[in-house]
Amino acid sequence: ERIPSVDRETLSNWRSLSFPELSAAVMGMYISPDEISPSVLRSLVDRSYATFTSSHVTPLVDLSDDGTAYLLEQFHGPTCAFKDVALQFVGNLFEFFLQRRNTASSEVEKHRITVLGATSGDTGSAAIQGLRGKENVEVFILHPHKRVAAVQEAQMTSVLDANVHNVAVNATFDDCQT
Repeated sequence: ERIPSVDRETLSNWRSLSFPELSAAVMGMYISPDEISPSVLRSLVDRSYATFTSSHVTPLVDLSDDGTAYLLEQFHGPTCAFKDVALQFVGNLFEFFLQRRNTASSEVEKHRITVLGATSGDTGSAAIQGLRGKENVEVFILHPHKRVAAVQEAQMTSVLDANVHNVAVNATFDDCQT
């Protein structure tokens, strides 16, 4: 297989797309329509970014008078971390593939996944928000007790969904990873 190329005309056409439209277009170059149809992919993308506080998802803000300095705001997701951009989508992908696999399976026991993560703050809260409430997904996040920012600890420990398990460890972040 090879990395798809994008011609100038396509790039020019992409300039007018919204973030979800562009995301689906780019990902559609790498995901076979036999794996995820374009309409389902677009639905997954739309659902992933519906939780963002900006309709632009990651707005590009002009900081200059002459159009030479821009800032890409990546803090409009549910935890205000740039990791929300990826993890909101990943959670929906996990759920999509598990639902498809379980629907096609004749087995009585459902296929499930367990995500185990360690965090010093923003990764854990973004993962939890991306995976909370997802069918057949359990998420366990370990963080060093009293060694993460208060707002990040609150983001992680205040989620009461049954599939979210937050573990404060009396150790360092490195210890949580091992």
